[in-house]
Amino acid sequence: MKILKKIKLINWHIFSNETIELSGNTLITGENGSGKSTILDAMQYILTAGSTKFNMAANESSTRTLVSYVRGKLGVEGKEFIRSGDVVSHIALEFYNEESDVIQVLGVVLEVGAQSMAKPHFYKVDQPFEDAWFLEDRKVRNYAEFKQTLKGLQIELDTPTTATQRRTLFMNTMGLDLKYRELIPRALAFRPVNDIQDFIYRYLLNEQNIDIDALRDSIREYRRLEKQLEHEQRYFQKLEIIDAKYTQLKKQEYEVSVNESAIQLLRLNLYKNTIEVNEKQIYGDQQRLKQLAKSKEQANERLGIYQEALADMRKNPTLERLEKLKLALAHAKKEYESNEAILKHVETEYHRLIKTLKSVDFKETIHDGNDVQAIQNQLASIKKAVDQKLKTTYLQKIKYEEEIEATHRTRLELEHDIERLKRQQQVYPENVKKLIVVLKERLSEFYHESVEVRPLFEYLEIKDESWRNAIEGYLNTQRFNIIVEPRYFDMAVKIYDQIKHDMNIYGVRVVDVLKTHGKKALEGSLAQHLTVMDEYVLGYMNYLLGSVICVDSVSNLKEHPISITQEAMVYKGYAVFAIRPEIYKRPYIGQAAIQIQLTQRQEEHKALMQTLIEKRQHKDALEVVENTLESINILNLEVSISGLKDRKTLFETYKLNEDAVNQIQSNPNLTLQLQKAQELEVNIKTLQQEISRSDQAIGGLNRNIAATTEKNEDVKATYEILYDAYERTKDDNPSLLFDAEATMKSSLDASSHNHQRAMDTLQTQNKALSANFVDQKLSLQQDMSEYNHMSNSGYGVGLECIDQYLTRYYKLRDVDLIASRNSCRQAREKSEQQFHDSFIHQLSQNIKQARRNIDLLNRQLRKHTFRDEQYRFDISASKSPHFAQYYKIITSDKEAFPSNLFMQMLSQQESEVMKELFRRITAFDDDGKNEQELRRYTDYRNYMSYDIITTKENGDITRLSTVIKEKSGGETQTPFYVTIAASFEQLISKISMVDSGCVVLFDEAFNNMDSQRIRAMLEFYNNLNIQIVIAVPPDRIASISEHVDTVLAVGRSGNSGFTQRIQYGKNDTQ
Repeated sequence: MKILKKIKLINWHIFSNETIELSGNTLITGENGSGKSTILDAMQYILTAGSTKFNMAANESSTRTLVSYVRGKLGVEGKEFIRSGDVVSHIALEFYNEESDVIQVLGVVLEVGAQSMAKPHFYKVDQPFEDAWFLEDRKVRNYAEFKQTLKGLQIELDTPTTATQRRTLFMNTMGLDLKYRELIPRALAFRPVNDIQDFIYRYLLNEQNIDIDALRDSIREYRRLEKQLEHEQRYFQKLEIIDAKYTQLKKQEYEVSVNESAIQLLRLNLYKNTIEVNEKQIYGDQQRLKQLAKSKEQANERLGIYQEALADMRKNPTLERLEKLKLALAHAKKEYESNEAILKHVETEYHRLIKTLKSVDFKETIHDGNDVQAIQNQLASIKKAVDQKLKTTYLQKIKYEEEIEATHRTRLELEHDIERLKRQQQVYPENVKKLIVVLKERLSEFYHESVEVRPLFEYLEIKDESWRNAIEGYLNTQRFNIIVEPRYFDMAVKIYDQIKHDMNIYGVRVVDVLKTHGKKALEGSLAQHLTVMDEYVLGYMNYLLGSVICVDSVSNLKEHPISITQEAMVYKGYAVFAIRPEIYKRPYIGQAAIQIQLTQRQEEHKALMQTLIEKRQHKDALEVVENTLESINILNLEVSISGLKDRKTLFETYKLNEDAVNQIQSNPNLTLQLQKAQELEVNIKTLQQEISRSDQAIGGLNRNIAATTEKNEDVKATYEILYDAYERTKDDNPSLLFDAEATMKSSLDASSHNHQRAMDTLQTQNKALSANFVDQKLSLQQDMSEYNHMSNSGYGVGLECIDQYLTRYYKLRDVDLIASRNSCRQAREKSEQQFHDSFIHQLSQNIKQARRNIDLLNRQLRKHTFRDEQYRFDISASKSPHFAQYYKIITSDKEAFPSNLFMQMLSQQESEVMKELFRRITAFDDDGKNEQELRRYTDYRNYMSYDIITTKENGDITRLSTVIKEKSGGETQTPFYVTIAASFEQLISKISMVDSGCVVLFDEAFNNMDSQRIRAMLEFYNNLNIQIVIAVPPDRIASISEHVDTVLAVGRSGNSGFTQRIQYGKNDTQ
């Protein structure tokens, strides 16, 4: 064993030149300020190969430095240092190997210039030191002189040049490992404590905070990307609002256009109706004019007859009787002619009925005759046939109305799809949409963060359009597979399982992309014609298409297990098949697919509108037939027929009167001429009045006809203008016209078919819509302005600039956000990997090493019994709930798994615990504000709790943590002193005692212990393979001196210190 035998101090604080000899365990005593700690600090400086933590036992906040020791800092006013100028100091420790009889010196030469820090020069010499090494006469040699002196004495000097070499040289000389230089300052600074954890932290377990710089770097990058993503998401949310408001604005604008068109249609119909009414009025007036003219002509004829008759009668009065007979004859004739007119009306109306029926393609056989009885018989069958035709027409009209409604719904869906495509939004199966919405809502709610859920095709872009059909066709419905990040997959599956029945969602696939992560594609495969915007999706696409080889011709298909041509011919499973064109006809992958779909749907919409117009025309034609059939009034015709009298009877009456007149006319006796003349005068006057009224009526009718005709010409001119506009709209925007017609009909129904009231209602609606449009436009422009402010975009804020916002919105939605989320996720995964590798793994290793160290210490402690007690350290999980749950996982076998599997091996509860720890670690700022809190989590010692278990010889067990609460004397401190000594002995237990020397320094030791316990403690130390040096005040000498080999007294005279050996070897007092 190596023993420290001598100490040389030159210019070390108050010691100018002191040689101290000692043997075995040593006690250094002296009053406060005499220099006890100064000697111990010099020894510590050499034993640790350069530690500068001085005087820590006496004062934990000590400011002593090498310079203050070398210059001899006094702190006296007027004289700060003992030495000034250039100063050289020497410290040397001489060790003696009892077994090999070899002496070695470890020392240092310290040089301090007038304005410089201390410059140390460490060395080792394998022979005893002499004063001549350090002094020439009374002058202290500097390092160069020191080296030259030893060289002249042919003494080999071993001088390390680096701190690492120095530590290695000194520890090898002592026969100890580097752990020793850590324990020396701890023992020297040791003070009895009443807290086990504090003792563990100070004296047994190194702090060893984990280096998390790499983790911080990855977290910093993750935060940067996360912040960027947050900005983009805020931009996206604002742009989404802008897009929605603009869509609503366009919708309102369209509603206004529809209402305006409906008003124009109402106006057109109103003008058309006005023209029809005017024409009917003109026609009616013209007919009444004809009737009046005819009546006037007849009245004039009768007036002429009466006037002529009166003139004749006045010539021949006997004609009076003849005139009466003539009147009877005229009445009979009138009645006969009236009956004939009714008959003619029946025949005319019947022929008109036949013509009307023929105009609506009436299929029943109709007899076109004039026989009244035949007509009467025909009317019954016609009435039955009309009723049947009316029913059939009504059913056909209803069928067309249903078809129009279904086609209209399809048209609305198409227009909705077209609008989405114009806004760069893909259109895909409804079940997929519903599941995406539910998953996004539920996952975001569960994880308290925005979770991205998208269909597969949104992550893809086709590089070569010539392979589009092959890719689209081969993927088929897999294009709509739903992608979620791996960490959300399990919860997504649970949600899908919960809602599938209620929402009737089946057949939609959610992809476990983790299983295909990292898969590679074969050279020349279909996968290589795709650009994929997510690394997990890339692995999945390589899984789906990476083995499908692209070939130029069908003749090359069988050269590969799975292959495909551009024309979508596939070889798979030793069979060839062609993919159905309807599968890839509607593309979904990439931005180009949107334009292709938009063109397809616009063409479909155009064809659909043509079909819709044709169906409307058929329906309108059926309405014409229906209205025509409903306008037929067979009952009036039947009533007219029932009013007919017997033609024969009427004719006979007429002939009788005619014969009587002829008879009288043949009678020369005209006695009644006078009476007849009077009647003629009355009739003449009546006729004259009738003719005058007719003249007045004819004049009024002529004026009415002229005015109505003029007014109708103006209406017709306006109607022509409106109709031309209607025709242009019909050609340019059939959808708008279709909706306008529907709005017109509904408004007419609501206003009891009052056109003006319907127009007023629509105009009122348009005023409200226009006012709301202005408000919405202002709101939209405000959002546009806010977006500009938050993003510094510099876009315009007028509606004419909306495309700038929508273009940015589509790019964010379809490209940038996907890329940013992918980058952010990769950064997060890298941080999680660093979290495992740099934090969890290192923390686990530190904890395991600590447990191993404590186990080794416990083994050492088992070898020693202090009085009747044995001590052992107990380590368990921290009493802090947070640290305890972390400790349980960190020290489990799961930690041994690779970082990419670690989180997967944890239960859901354990995973949440680790995520919480990750959040805590990543939440600390880089500005140092939370550095102390961060150190708590990076210090492995905080994850454990500690106790010392004392076992008596009788088997009684006590825990020190319990005893400390009840007692505070020396009995609670004994385990700590035992442990310190055992820690040193543990160092040398694994190496050869012949070549090792373990010196332990205690300053101000055993202060709280009584003499009995001190004696017992020193007896315990004397049985250990260590050499202790204890510094105590004089009042402790009696209880310690008899148990040590050497006792040194330290004194001070002014600014000079000195030592005196008062015992060298046990009981040797000098």
